[in-house]
Order: sequence, then structure tokens, then C-alpha cells
Amino acid sequence: MTDLPFFRGAGLALAAAALLLPALGFAQADPQSLRSLDELRVERPAGAGAAVMRIAAPDGSHREIAFAPDEAITLDEAALSRIAGVDGEYVWEVRFQWAQPRSRDGDAASPGGHSVIEPAFGSMRRVDGALHVARASGSDADADGEVPMPSDVISGDLTVNDSLCVGFDCVAAESYGSDTVRLKENNTRLHFEDTSNSGSFPGNDWTLIANEQDNGGLNMFAIQDRTAGRNLMTLQAGAPANSLFMNSQGNVGLGTASPAVELHVADGDSPSVRLDQTVASGFTAQVWDVVGNEANFFIRDVTGGSNLVFRLIPGAPENSIYVAPSGNVGLGTSAPAAKLHVANGDLRVDGSVYQLSSRAVKTGFTSIDSDRLLGLVDGLDLGVWRYRSGPDDGRHFGPAAEDFHAAFGLGEGDDRISLSDMAGVALGAAQALKRELDEKEREIEALEARLERLEKALLADREEP
Repeated sequence: MTDLPFFRGAGLALAAAALLLPALGFAQADPQSLRSLDELRVERPAGAGAAVMRIAAPDGSHREIAFAPDEAITLDEAALSRIAGVDGEYVWEVRFQWAQPRSRDGDAASPGGHSVIEPAFGSMRRVDGALHVARASGSDADADGEVPMPSDVISGDLTVNDSLCVGFDCVAAESYGSDTVRLKENNTRLHFEDTSNSGSFPGNDWTLIANEQDNGGLNMFAIQDRTAGRNLMTLQAGAPANSLFMNSQGNVGLGTASPAVELHVADGDSPSVRLDQTVASGFTAQVWDVVGNEANFFIRDVTGGSNLVFRLIPGAPENSIYVAPSGNVGLGTSAPAAKLHVANGDLRVDGSVYQLSSRAVKTGFTSIDSDRLLGLVDGLDLGVWRYRSGPDDGRHFGPAAEDFHAAFGLGEGDDRISLSDMAGVALGAAQALKRELDEKEREIEALEARLERLEKALLADREEP
């Protein structure tokens, strides 16, 4: 068992992940898997291998405990006491990995014929130093395993022209205040049981649950799919005001009562959205955070060492990054004319810049007369210039694209010059000059040889008597 250190959540996403685990459709642990109130033990589902238990503390911190595939998922009283260091409610969740993980590149179906291994979850509470581990909730059976039968039956309609109290702890002189219906006892539930018996009618049962029923359970309000035995939404007591708010326009606010858009996340420190791919479907786990604060907007690769792989800084100019419908990317322009269009600025590369130039991707090879090439280069208008939108000291030297295109007919237009075309012309001119130099060198060598012969003949004439 590997015990990983506590880590702090980055804003709303991490806190919500711990407090609203049941709302994501996670199955609760089988009551028989919790052996005692002093021990937490979770049985592996069929096909499961390694597992990770995540425990959310009442202060918002989290702990992860990893279990090997052949290791029992058990925490004894001593281990639980070390984890639960402060008083309050703790939520635990166990995520299971398939014994045979899947690959995005593979053809294998989900291991074991199932698409998901649902996590198990539950809670525990520390009160005045004493720890109470709750059994899984969801059963309405009494201590003997039997559901109590009603003692009275009213046939016909019932109208109550005042308030109504239901539960073992209601009293004759109940003070209702503004309550119309009150449920009052130590386990309050409101159950909706649909008795439809035709396959064409919906018949799912539902339950509204207020607080878990075991010692150490959560103070919470939940909507339970009773037929499936899952809590689909859970609200834990003590959550901040407006943790979840929907206004009359249908906008949803997380942490705000005035959501301005369809989903509005508000927090005092780095509001975040976490994208957490679990191992439930057999794929490798991967976690991303999308975060914004006063310093930057960024995407964090949590799994990959929490590296900030993408960042935008507040105050960046309009269209700093723009992706057109064509897929062209503009830097500083909303009308990129190429796959990457840098407008009104420079492109710096701390490395090599290269173009695809393999012979395997080329066709239509032709040659050009070297004398003609040198003539074209010689007739090219070269000068010093600067861009109209650039700084006064941003001076450059070279031809205009119109002149270059007119002279050589290269490129896809007369408003741009390809670096490879410019380099090709320069290399061609260098070759032509090399051939001219070689020819001049041969002419010079021939002249030198002729001069040498003449000098020898002259010396021979002078030496004759």
C-alpha cells in the first residue's frame, strides 16, 4: 500500500469532486463490504485490479492511498485515525482499474465485457477525537431485515387544512412555523414508488434522502434512483452559499447567485474545472485542469507533473491566437492567409527552421541556364527597406516580391517570397559564378602556361652565341 501525501485542491473543481462524488453516479459500497465501524474494507468487483482510495478531509485537503492488484483494500482503526486528523466529515472513494487496461490504439473491447467499473464510496466522521466509519446507506430495512408495515390505512382522499408532521418524533403541539409538511425523526426519507406494471410506462422509483442513517455518515441531502440504488445528486451540509444556483434564464452558477452565462464558475482563488479520466472504463487515467486567475489562464497537465502546457496572460491583444474555419492559425490577425500567419511582428525560432524538401515529394525537375540566371540576379532591384507597420529601425535588405516573381516566376503569388526559393536562387547563382570562376581559372592557367613558354624561348634566344 502506497500512502501519498495530502495535496491542496486548486479552487472549486477539487472541492466539488470530493463533496459531490455520489452526484456523478458512483455506486455505494455493498454494506457487507464494511466489516465493522472501526475498519474500512472494500471488496474488489469482478475484473478489477489495482485501486486508489481518495479521502477528502473537511478542510478541503485530499489524500490518496494506492493498493496493488493483489492487496486487500483495508484500513484498520490505526490507519483511519492517522488519516482523520481533525474533527469533521470525511468522504472516501475507491476507484478500480481493470486488471487488463485498454488502449486507444487497440481493438479489444472493454475487459470482462463491461464498459465501466463503478467506484465505491462512503464517509466517516471524527467527533472529539473519536472516529466513526459509516456503513453504506440506502437500505430501509429495520434491524431485523424487515420493512415495517403501516399501522393505519385511510381509504379515500385526505385533505389537511393546516400543516402536517410525519415521523416518530412529531408531538401533539408541534410548532410548525412556516412549514407546511414536516418529516421529523432520526432518519427522514421521502419515497416515490411507481407501481406501473406495463412495459410502455415509466416505473422507476425515487427517494429524497436527508442525511445518511449510520453513525459517522454524512450530513447531506440526496436524490436517489431507488431502482438502481444510486444517489444521483448529493448536497453536503456546510457547502458555501450558492454552491449550485440556476436562474430563470437557465444559467447555472457554481459559487454565484448571478450566473451571467450558461455555466458560471466563481471562486475567490483560481476558479477551476477538472477533467478527470478515471480507470473505470479500462483506459489509462489522465487529469487536466482548466484554470483562470489574475495572473493567467492556463491548462494544467496534472498527471504529467502539473505542467502548465498552455497559458494566456491577461491584457493580451485582440486575436493573439486565432484559428480560422480553414484551420489556418493567426497570431495577431483574424484573417490568417496561411497555416501559420504572424501579423505585424517577428517569428523567433530557437532552433532550426526547415521546409519539406525531399526528392521523394518533388516532381517536374527542370534546369535553368546559368548565364541567364546570373543575368536575372544582376537585373534584380535590391535595396534597403522596412515594413510600414514595423519600427523605424527595423530595416531589411533584399528584393520586392513582385520583382522576384516577375524575374523567376517562382512561388504561388507575387506578394510573397519563399525562403527556399530565395535560397535556391542564391545557390544557383553561386553555382553559376563557380562555373564562371572555374572557366576564368582555366583561361588564366592557359595564359600562364603560354607566358611561361614564351619566357623560356626568349631566354634561349639570348643564350645562343
